[in-house]
Amino acid sequence: MNVVALVSCVLYLVLLWWITSKSMQRYKAGTADIFSACVSGSGDSLRSAIRELTHSAAVGLNINMFDIDGNTPLILAAANGHVEICQRLLREGARVDVPVFGDSRPMRNCLLLYVRRRWTALHIAAHRGHAGVVRVLLQAIRAAAGRVESGAMRLADPDAYKDAVKDTPLHVAARAGHDEVVSLLASTFPTWADERNSRG
Repeated sequence: MNVVALVSCVLYLVLLWWITSKSMQRYKAGTADIFSACVSGSGDSLRSAIRELTHSAAVGLNINMFDIDGNTPLILAAANGHVEICQRLLREGARVDVPVFGDSRPMRNCLLLYVRRRWTALHIAAHRGHAGVVRVLLQAIRAAAGRVESGAMRLADPDAYKDAVKDTPLHVAARAGHDEVVSLLASTFPTWADERNSRG
């Protein structure tokens, strides 16, 4: 009787380890795929990664997860100017107001402006002059303004888009000289034109 119980426990642990390792391998491959799809702009790769992560028994899909550098999939797609990828991520529930997450590498955090200042996808797209991406992100923000749940209200709050030095995406776009982006941002958030950052 004790031998049967011992063998059953050992087999259970081996089976549990095997299932977990297979699921985690699939999860790691899927997360790597979703981030690389957002960088490259491959819609097919993104669909495949989302499908893989959605059907993963171990983890599931968190579309706002961070990569090793503290970027979300939406931040990577916005930084690279991929309008269609941004639209798909927003349909899947990506949040525009999630900032880059600083990691444990102090030199990287110190040197990279967007990490140090905790920029959102909207800041990064504005900085790089990706007007199409800015337009898509602003549409998502306007759509959230009509909803009443607390997450949507934060998404529509202009103060949610101030970075660590109180720069709005409008400040960032104006400094970078992207007139079309400045116009888009000023028409959606006219109060940003009067905002002051920590430098005045």
